Amino acid sequence: MLVLEAHRDHLKRNHERGSRELALTRSFASQGVVSNVELLQLEQRTNDLLPELHKAELNLPRLRSTWKEQINLERELLLNFSQDAQAELLHQEIRLARLRESRKSLEDQVYRRLLTSSPP
Repeated sequence: MLVLEAHRDHLKRNHERGSRELALTRSFASQGVVSNVELLQLEQRTNDLLPELHKAELNLPRLRSTWKEQINLERELLLNFSQDAQAELLHQEIRLARLRESRKSLEDQVYRRLLTSSPP
């Protein structure tokens, strides 16, 4: 986007310079110092910049919009990832707690069997 803005600014400056040069050349052409051919060539060069300048100006809002959409999409993806990771962490913590409880229950069963099976 910065490249397009720089390109647009460059075209704008060139068109402004060309317009100033064209105004001077017109006055010289009216005095006969510059030929009409040179005046026409300068007008053509100056006018050739306009379509490209307009194209750059029209593309900037669309590019900005696309850029903002991408940022919003990135934020949404990060949020979804974070939420999914939190949900998975909670699920695994619950599973771990159940396994610990199960292990403790099994340890208790083994301990009771050892106590009941051992001779006095």
